[in-house]
Amino acid sequence: RVKRPQPVAGLSPAISKRSWLHDPSVVVENDIKDTKGNLIALAGQRVNPMQFVRLSQDLVFVDGENKAEIDWAVRNWSSLKAKIVFVSGSPFEEMKPYQRRFFFDQGGQLTGKFGIRHTPASVATEGEMLRVTEHVLKGGRNVAQLEAAVDDRVQLPGLDQLAQELQVLLVDLRDEERDL
Repeated sequence: RVKRPQPVAGLSPAISKRSWLHDPSVVVENDIKDTKGNLIALAGQRVNPMQFVRLSQDLVFVDGENKAEIDWAVRNWSSLKAKIVFVSGSPFEEMKPYQRRFFFDQGGQLTGKFGIRHTPASVATEGEMLRVTEHVLKGGRNVAQLEAAVDDRVQLPGLDQLAQELQVLLVDLRDEERDL
């Protein structure tokens, strides 16, 4: 499991672009003091960490099983500009071919915090907020993968029966229309 962590559940390929601002503010549970005892924040105070420290690199979330998503991320972000974070697949297996360090979103901690539902996605600093964007790959495999995922995962019992009943209803309606 170390070399190939459990995939983050509930994520699928993006089929439409979605973007929003995420407020990283937290409400402090206890007083926070520095090493000299100076008060930094009071218990109950709302604090935005972006007022004190910036995200030094963008975060780019990709399906590590989808080469098109990895290629897209590597092509658009240098290793100095972003950390590429896998949500499935093995970052270890891809490091050597890409000559780049990759990370993994263990347990979906980051995607859950940012509300990410589709890949590829990016998180970047925008003032004191974080801009989260789910991207659609042009010419990529996202739509085909989504269709395959739907075909593989969705089973609709009674669909054939419903289709036959609908056909019968339409025939009945056409027959009634002729008698009018």
